[in-house]
Amino acid sequence: MRLTGIDTSSQKSICILRLSAIGDVCHALSTVQHIQRTYPDWSLTWIMGKTEAQLLGDLAGIEVIVF
Repeated sequence: MRLTGIDTSSQKSICILRLSAIGDVCHALSTVQHIQRTYPDWSLTWIMGKTEAQLLGDLAGIEVIVF
C-alpha cells in the first residue's frame, strides 16, 4: 500500500477517523497496522468511540483519542 497523491517525503503524521462500530474499527485495524509497517517513522493518531477504544486503546505506537 502506498499513499498516492501525497508527498510522503514531507508527510510525518496521519490521523485515522473511524467512529461508527466495533466491527468497522476491527476491519480498519489491519490497514492501520500496514500503515505503521510501511511508514514506521510516522506519528499515528486514531480517533474512535469509547467502546472501540476499550478494545483497541492500547495499540503500540498509536495515540488513541476517544470521541
